Amino acid sequence: MSKVPNIIFLDIDGVLNHHKFYSERYKRELNSEPNNLDKLSLDNENIYSEVESYSHVDKLKYNIESVDFNTVKLFNELCKDTNSKVVISSTWRSHGLDYMRLFFKTLGCDFDIIGLTPHFNRNESCRGMEIQSFIRDYLCDKLELDVSLAWNFRRYVIIDDDSDMLYNQRNNFFHVDSCNGLSSNHCYKITNFFKSFSL
Repeated sequence: MSKVPNIIFLDIDGVLNHHKFYSERYKRELNSEPNNLDKLSLDNENIYSEVESYSHVDKLKYNIESVDFNTVKLFNELCKDTNSKVVISSTWRSHGLDYMRLFFKTLGCDFDIIGLTPHFNRNESCRGMEIQSFIRDYLCDKLELDVSLAWNFRRYVIIDDDSDMLYNQRNNFFHVDSCNGLSSNHCYKITNFFKSFSL
């Protein structure tokens, strides 16, 4: 299974944004301090011009304001350090794959988003089942591996503030506190988790 990459299943709400972020954003707005869009314009005018040219620019701008830049940078570094591909398992996946790629590119991220988990009826399913379905389809259809390998595949992590995962995903699940979002401690543990496969 050497051609199978490390995979991170990413939730966004509660992970890349969090209660502390929203509280700090509110204080910045009260004090008329620079927001995320102002920072984008200052940091990279070329990327900001791409935001302005996007056909649904208001939606993109709104979503840019809805994530913590510091946490996004932390996640981008995690992907570099672990050489991981990303799958969006967040409800944000309803925006579509092209949009999610543009969104993270606009934020200065350079990780590869290889897909979105499928939408199942939440009354009859859970996020863990959607993730398991993606793993099976990706390994079997995209990489043409035997179906038995899909069930035994373990080189992935799930980053989420919810806990509706499958029991056999317990060692791959990194639970994030929605009050503080993704932290350097989470990233340290995830990095060590992936390193264990190269021992």
